Amino acid sequence: MDSSVLAPALSVVGLIVVAIVSVGLLTGNLPSIGVGPGSSGDGGPIRTATPSNVVIVDPRADIPGTIAYVKAGNVWLQRGNRATQLTTSGHDAMAAFSPDGAWVYFVRTTPEAGSWRINGAARRFRLSTPTLMRVRPDGGGEPEAL
Repeated sequence: MDSSVLAPALSVVGLIVVAIVSVGLLTGNLPSIGVGPGSSGDGGPIRTATPSNVVIVDPRADIPGTIAYVKAGNVWLQRGNRATQLTTSGHDAMAAFSPDGAWVYFVRTTPEAGSWRINGAARRFRLSTPTLMRVRPDGGGEPEAL
């Protein structure tokens, strides 16, 4: 085959392969070989539907102590193989224990609207206001702003 035809043909084939892989990655339908436990056997990825307000902990997990983390904007604590949700606002981040372990501190970002005047006309803007918050690790009581 003539090299003046071969190079463009290989380029087109390469672009088609890249397009197929890109679409597969973007849609989450990239085929894989299911060989582990729970594999569906159809060669595709295993999908699990976990809502944002649910944490599924592997029952084999045995975390010594307690860890604080944020999932979908809510603060969670995990002890051993059990997870407990402490907040429900969906706007929380950066959870950390106080040095004595009596509180879990976090930042809650609240969306707000504001306005200002320019040349007599009111202009509106959106603002995100961070607030330092704390909550008891036992889940007792509502989170409080500091």
